[in-house]
Amino acid sequence: MSWNVCALVVRAETRKADYQSFLERIGVGEPQYTDTLAFDEAMDEIAQEGTGVAIGCSEGWTSVWGEMLFLSEDVERELSKGTRLMWFMTDERSDTQMFTWWVDGVRLRKRHYQDGEVSNEEGPPLPEEVAVYKAEKAEEDRVFVLMSKLCLPYRRLTKPEFDVFETSS
Repeated sequence: MSWNVCALVVRAETRKADYQSFLERIGVGEPQYTDTLAFDEAMDEIAQEGTGVAIGCSEGWTSVWGEMLFLSEDVERELSKGTRLMWFMTDERSDTQMFTWWVDGVRLRKRHYQDGEVSNEEGPPLPEEVAVYKAEKAEEDRVFVLMSKLCLPYRRLTKPEFDVFETSS
């Protein structure tokens, strides 16, 4: 699997009617709704333009996916208050994987991997991370398996339809 995507996964129930305001809250600009699609089709759609995002909610977890979905530390801190949040990036083109893990407004872990080595990390490795990294050899796979362990399994998280928004302003 080769991914070039960033994702925000937060333990928060977001109603479909509130997707646009959620996107505005995390700072994606002026999102304009374009379509509702199955996850794989939504990923294809946002990859074509490179500026869109897809948002969906499953089992109390809201996830937002996009190639350019970079969040400020303040946004991550605020969104994680009273809950859990994972943001990650995987970019096959630059061999870069990165994630942050927040609980109750506190960043517990940040890890940045590029070109075959860890280039930046903060906080001790999470127990789930240690287990995943022993079992998985590919760095890209590790990010998705870790997301499945910390949040919601990937296929359950991506099961509902996703609303696609264009985010260029």
